[in-house]
Amino acid sequence: MSEATCWVGLDVHASRTAVAVLATATGEVTKRTVLGRPHEVMEVLEAFAGTGARGL
Repeated sequence: MSEATCWVGLDVHASRTAVAVLATATGEVTKRTVLGRPHEVMEVLEAFAGTGARGL
């Protein structure tokens, strides 16, 4: 069984962070903007925990 991998890219600013996730198995791209300070993006990133996500 092959392991699924997701690539995660972040564009971090003081008041917002853009998040893009590429699921390599399907080619699906998910984009999300998180408003607030950079530490608030952790909730979004934790949703991908255990998916094999890797940073760009």
